[in-house]
Amino acid sequence: MSRKNLFLLLISIFYVSNLFSVNVTVGSDSAVAAAQANWFFDAGNNKISNYALMDRGFGFQSNTTSCSYYSALPISGAFILNSGKLFVNRDITANNLFLMEGGGQIVGNNKTFRVVNQNDPFELTKGLGYLTALGTYVSTQDFYTVDWSYQSNYVAAGRNSSTTGNELFAFRFNGSTLTLATSINFASAVNCVRWHPSQNYFAMGANGSITGNEIRIYSFNGTTLTETSGVNTGTGVRAVAWSRDGNYLAVSLSTDYVRIYSFSGGTITYITQLLLAGVGTLARNALSWDSTGQYISVGDGTTATNSHRVLYFNGATLTQSAAISGNTTQNTEFHPTLPIIAATHTNDIRLYFFTPGSITENTDSVITGDSLAYSVHWSNDGKYLVTGRAASTSTELRAYRFDERNYRFYQIVGEERGSTVFDVRWSPNLRYIAIAGADNYIRTYGFIKRKLDIENLDLALNTDFLLTQTVYFSGTSSIKGNDNNLVFGDSSAEIVVNSGATLNLENIKISGLRASNLRGSAQNSVINLKNCKLDFSGDFNFNNGAIKFTNDVIFTGTSNFNYASNTTSSFDSNTLLYFAPNFQFNYQPSRNSKDLIYMTDSSSILYLDGCTIRSTNTGFTLKQGSLFIDNKVTLSSQGSALSEIITLGNASQNLDIKIFSDGQINVYGGFNYANAS
Repeated sequence: MSRKNLFLLLISIFYVSNLFSVNVTVGSDSAVAAAQANWFFDAGNNKISNYALMDRGFGFQSNTTSCSYYSALPISGAFILNSGKLFVNRDITANNLFLMEGGGQIVGNNKTFRVVNQNDPFELTKGLGYLTALGTYVSTQDFYTVDWSYQSNYVAAGRNSSTTGNELFAFRFNGSTLTLATSINFASAVNCVRWHPSQNYFAMGANGSITGNEIRIYSFNGTTLTETSGVNTGTGVRAVAWSRDGNYLAVSLSTDYVRIYSFSGGTITYITQLLLAGVGTLARNALSWDSTGQYISVGDGTTATNSHRVLYFNGATLTQSAAISGNTTQNTEFHPTLPIIAATHTNDIRLYFFTPGSITENTDSVITGDSLAYSVHWSNDGKYLVTGRAASTSTELRAYRFDERNYRFYQIVGEERGSTVFDVRWSPNLRYIAIAGADNYIRTYGFIKRKLDIENLDLALNTDFLLTQTVYFSGTSSIKGNDNNLVFGDSSAEIVVNSGATLNLENIKISGLRASNLRGSAQNSVINLKNCKLDFSGDFNFNNGAIKFTNDVIFTGTSNFNYASNTTSSFDSNTLLYFAPNFQFNYQPSRNSKDLIYMTDSSSILYLDGCTIRSTNTGFTLKQGSLFIDNKVTLSSQGSALSEIITLGNASQNLDIKIFSDGQINVYGGFNYANAS
């Protein structure tokens, strides 16, 4: 063997072995060592050394996983925290297309996490959580197939034939417990079950010729299975698959035909079929529609030539569009929205781009393994892929986060079952996984989520920041925006400053603010705003802690900002806080104090531009700083007594007031001008 080939072999072995790690040290403290893979840590006390090149990112298995980060080299790909704990012992630089996901804890040790400039935003998403076992059903034969109902509350499964029991099973699932409702005997294995995407029907296929229909449609009401339609094929059924809209059912047969049926009201009607020439044995459950309802991916489990084919259905006829050879194909599935296919080839899971007439592998996306890969399934949102493998010394159930920006997979689950997993399915609501396999079991799993707690870490952005989970900050941390955007991406996105903690927000534009999604958890929480623009998209409540304003801070939006904290917020010197037109600031503290906005000196400026200031009968006083009035400004007090109204200045602490040429003050309720001069 040449030196070059030996080197390539060692790299290949290194790539595979790094997928599952127990108490390991990655890289070296004295020389650069490339990781060559996405590392997946599954225990505590791991270490990423000084010169470890994490160019494919890394992930944690669960809340018991921990790792100390020392590398001086940039990280690329994704960091899947997954409820684990990361100790940052050196500044981290994240390269292009970086993704961070999941709860857990990041102990920053006053280091910096720097995200370089990239075309897409830096994402911090909530993820699924870590895997936990739920309900299980144990039988006397291997289960070959399993699937969830569209509401994720029923499970159907099929097993190998038995002389003493039934082969088709229907279960109820309440989020934790799997309860057998009914079962049916066929005297034949059930190879495949698949639920309709929007109704309580499922299709199933028997392994061989049986009395009655080999293809059957059942309805299920939680108690009883009722056959509503079927077809007597006289031969075995290898796979069934619904089109995404549920209007068509594709079926692959042991005679190498693929058939298409229409579906309506519980009944299937034959449309067309195609004989696949040169097929060995079509693989069990290896049949999938694309998002358009025009193309169908099918796999051959025994013949390498043309083992992976895509068929074209025009509504009336079925033809072959493309095929590839090289390895047998145990399973294949189209992505739910993109023209890409995940397929299993012996031990590998490979990703293919599909265009009409062509299937092309993306060689950078391969997932290698040490045992035969039997099954793949995309989550409904296309962000996750779950896989099942033959029994091995490694893990048989694995799941991955898929990043469609670079078409890479990042492992999030590695579950050792000790037996083969023949079929694996996400629930439509993305909260559960069901698996069918050897050892005679159906198993369901859920996910446990943890909050994300960041302690004493500086986050430096050179790109926009998209937040779609809640982040809790402890100690003293900062987000330095470098004039980029922080976007609260959905209703679950929040930033919470813990008790006694300080969060510095610097040079950043923040949008999507509403409710109380940027807040302190206690009255001693502090948020420092320095050169920030905050855009409020809904009414906002600031109930706890203090805000410190430094340099130029802008508040925009047409909603209400309700200041209800009982802690004093303050302006630094040389600071301007600007309220844009139609902005509404309501002073309504939780204690009887009218002096909770402190201005250091006359260089502390509140600029009111066509906005509204309201006060409850607590009253509201501004003094010692400067007030700029531009356009039509409204000052409104609920109270009438002197102590209950808006007051500007006092005898010893004048408030400098400047009214621009377009400035106008409309006063409602009591108002007190109390400057000494």
